[in-house]
Amino acid sequence: LSATPELFFSESKTERLLSFFGGVLSTYSLEDAIEEKKLVPYKYHPIVVNLTSDEKEQYDKLTQKIVKMIGNDAEEYHERLGNNKALEMLLFNRARIIYGAREKLEHLSRMIEEITSKGKLLIYCGPTSYSSELVTDYEGESITQLKAVNKKLKDKNVKFAQYTSEESDFDRKKAIKIIKNQSYSTLVAIKCLDEGVDIPIIERAI
Repeated sequence: LSATPELFFSESKTERLLSFFGGVLSTYSLEDAIEEKKLVPYKYHPIVVNLTSDEKEQYDKLTQKIVKMIGNDAEEYHERLGNNKALEMLLFNRARIIYGAREKLEHLSRMIEEITSKGKLLIYCGPTSYSSELVTDYEGESITQLKAVNKKLKDKNVKFAQYTSEESDFDRKKAIKIIKNQSYSTLVAIKCLDEGVDIPIIERAI
């Protein structure tokens, strides 16, 4: 059972996978799940942010390296991607620049007080870090986006629980319980909730 039977990194692996199972046997869309009340309906509001000049410079440098490795042959793109670990790493590092665009933190700071007053909030963080000058109280070390977000919440006196791989299974269950019993208004997560979460009390997510 997979939400992503087509593998972006390899056309040949996708063909082998679909061939092994005899193709996609059935589909069940988000629309189906919402209509059948398996998922809650939601509205999606994109907030556009820009890269800073140094982020853009890093992004462009990585893009140039990626283009040199891939070349201009679109048909061979997926095959080259699937068999080249160095290329995968370049793409991953470029994606991290997008995950960690610093303007996201600035937008979050402006939104926190208003949005936390409107109900329970879930904040997903990306797997990225910032230099220490971006966030005070962390001199001499890089700061994960998770820590930076937590600092923003503390500065605004927002009570939050954390749900990450750093916590034990007991602590993660406790974090969800704290949100459900309305002790805290916000749950901050990274990766661990990517597969989905059953916390009906949450009304918004960033």
